Amino acid sequence: MSKPSPSARKGPLARLRAYYHVSRLEYLPAEAPALTVPLLLGTTTLTGLLNFQWLEAVLTFALLYTSGFIINSYNDIEVDLRWKTRVAEGAKTLSRRTLLYLFVAQTVAASLLALHLSIVLNAWFLLALVLLGVFFSTAYSLPPLHLKVRGIWHIISLSFSAFTLPFLFFVYVVMHAYSLPILVFILGFTVAHYGIALANQTADYLEDKAEGLTTPAVKWGLDRTLKLAKAMTLTGFIILLCGIFGFVDIAPWLGTFEGAAGFLPFPGRFALMALITVLLATGYSVPTRGLFSLHTISSGKGSIEKRMDAIKLRLNYPRWQASGIWSLALVAVLLYAIAVVY
Repeated sequence: MSKPSPSARKGPLARLRAYYHVSRLEYLPAEAPALTVPLLLGTTTLTGLLNFQWLEAVLTFALLYTSGFIINSYNDIEVDLRWKTRVAEGAKTLSRRTLLYLFVAQTVAASLLALHLSIVLNAWFLLALVLLGVFFSTAYSLPPLHLKVRGIWHIISLSFSAFTLPFLFFVYVVMHAYSLPILVFILGFTVAHYGIALANQTADYLEDKAEGLTTPAVKWGLDRTLKLAKAMTLTGFIILLCGIFGFVDIAPWLGTFEGAAGFLPFPGRFALMALITVLLATGYSVPTRGLFSLHTISSGKGSIEKRMDAIKLRLNYPRWQASGIWSLALVAVLLYAIAVVY
């Protein structure tokens, strides 16, 4: 008689806790509010919030989001056993086979939901977006491509699958079209938040180097990686702000777009954009200050081990992502409220 698998010997609470760790559900409070932004920007009525296609899109990307982390845990279990014990213990509790089953099941379910939305909206590129995202998120973690350790491909795969694709998908599901300001906004969001994610890669610099993994921080070095992270976050913020400017019809270089506040008289739009600028600058100042601190630490004196300890202590990836995203969500609520009132 065969022995039960390690996961079978664990109770349901232990398996749920393991799933929580391997799928990185602790990141959801920081990043989930971003999913409300397209809905609020594309809706001008109270009933518009009852958008079941948007809810279907949320479920699609909840499955894709967690499956991406699951396959990463599946591939990195040996490395995580040394450096990320909670994730590794979660993977061991569930077993590699269970992780693979979960990844396949969630990916198939998400693809079927995307297929349904594609049929309903007669927009087959939505399914293509999801399949391309699945390819990049899988190729990011798994050999032989293993884009996670291939320099520029790290940028392409992670930024597209984690930031660009979800916004492109949600915007079309809600608005059924793209405008130039919205595309500029998506570009800025992608660049800014990938910059924060790139800085997060430095936390495992010594561990990845010891394992021979040429992640961006190992390949380019701490100094260059953090310089690039700072530049991308600041540049992305400016591009994102320009997209919002165009959305309220105050940026003629982006063309005319009657968005949530496009019908306000010019003085009102100008005052609104001043307020929006303050709100977003306040939100994005948190990761920006953090990135500058990390760069100061990395270029300081002392052994690399001591500097890395200081970097890990200062680095707060969930909070930095959340600060920018929650400020965006607040701006979206403001624009939605103006649209409903007027």
